[in-house]
Amino acid sequence: MDQFKTLYYDYCKTYNVEPNEIILGEIQKISNEDNQTKIFNLSSLNIPEEQYTVLGKLFSHDSLYTSIHLNDCNLSSQVLTYELL
Repeated sequence: MDQFKTLYYDYCKTYNVEPNEIILGEIQKISNEDNQTKIFNLSSLNIPEEQYTVLGKLFSHDSLYTSIHLNDCNLSSQVLTYELL
């Protein structure tokens, strides 16, 4: 999980975006879990627009999470489609 956190910081630096505490908290929460189900849950959280590209790049390299929940977190389906392709 430290690799995933490092990758997040690297993308933030690359795209000149400040790391987001909500996203870092979710990464930390997952790293503390022992079970096999790894859910990245940003549902109902207000994710700043500048994080869209970082999240898209991050999720495109992710193999840790079994599920990613993004309902009502201020990310449009158009943004997700664009960033994850």
